[in-house]
Amino acid sequence: LNGFPLWSASGDGDTVKLELKFADPGVRTFDGHMSADRQTIEGRFLIDVYAVPFSLKRNGEARIAPPPKSAAIDPKLVGVWRGLLDAAGQSLPLSLTLTNHPDRTATGAWSVGDAPETPVAIADDNGTLTLTSPVTPDSFTGSLSADGKQISGTLNDGAKPLPVVFTRASGG
Repeated sequence: LNGFPLWSASGDGDTVKLELKFADPGVRTFDGHMSADRQTIEGRFLIDVYAVPFSLKRNGEARIAPPPKSAAIDPKLVGVWRGLLDAAGQSLPLSLTLTNHPDRTATGAWSVGDAPETPVAIADDNGTLTLTSPVTPDSFTGSLSADGKQISGTLNDGAKPLPVVFTRASGG
């Protein structure tokens, strides 16, 4: 796992608990024990009712990748957008934030349900918007409506492509 937002971290003596927040089914937990030399954590990765053994070994200083920066996008795309994803009969709320910066770059982030935002790379090519997650295999390709109120397209998550319509959030 790389790039997922850390939801919480705690420790008590040699016991360590790290939680990552996902959209569904929610929090994933690394529950382990730190070695005496403080270089290794071994334990279980808890997924629903499954416990998968894991071992983490320190191999240097922490490296936190910055969110991807893309070329500035059409100002009509900038703002907060909301949508719904119908996945296996379950309707999940989507949120998308697209921002231009003074240095002529753009950043974006999306979230599903109440999960933390995940950064996305943005490509704006002659009216076709492509968003790509550096964390998951997810991508979205769509286009802005003529009135600038909706972005309609397809979310690809490696399985069946799903239609998604983002609507500009009020005040966004």
